[in-house]
Amino acid sequence: MVLGLLVALVTAALVGGYIRDRGWVRVSSVETLDARRVLYLPGYRVFVVAKGNSPVALLAASPHFGERLLFCLQASTFQDRSGDAFDRFGRYLRGPSPRGMDRIAARIKGDDVNVKPDLIDPGPARSSRADLPQGQFCDPRGLEGAPGFFAERG
Repeated sequence: MVLGLLVALVTAALVGGYIRDRGWVRVSSVETLDARRVLYLPGYRVFVVAKGNSPVALLAASPHFGERLLFCLQASTFQDRSGDAFDRFGRYLRGPSPRGMDRIAARIKGDDVNVKPDLIDPGPARSSRADLPQGQFCDPRGLEGAPGFFAERG
């Protein structure tokens, strides 16, 4: 009787863990994200940004018209071709966008960074406090270098 109850509890815990983890995708090690600071996942159109123990995953499309966003290394900002700009955590800086970049669920599990691409939340309001650019904005008509990133000036 006790053994049967124990087996049922263990089975329920395993099934519950499996259901809870469905949809999560391993995208990087914590060490790699910390070293690179910003990763782009072209297959999911998602950026992942290092932020201590709470990585931030952002949809690589502007909330305005869904235009593709690229990361500008020199300013540490995301930009589109219409003039939208967001700080490295996706908070609104300038342009016609109604809000900051949309968020994707992200977590650290062990030594891995995971995202759940199907779980999208609207970005923060325009009034959210954003970090100022760390340098000059990239030319919105500029070329793409590595996937997801503006080409660096040489």
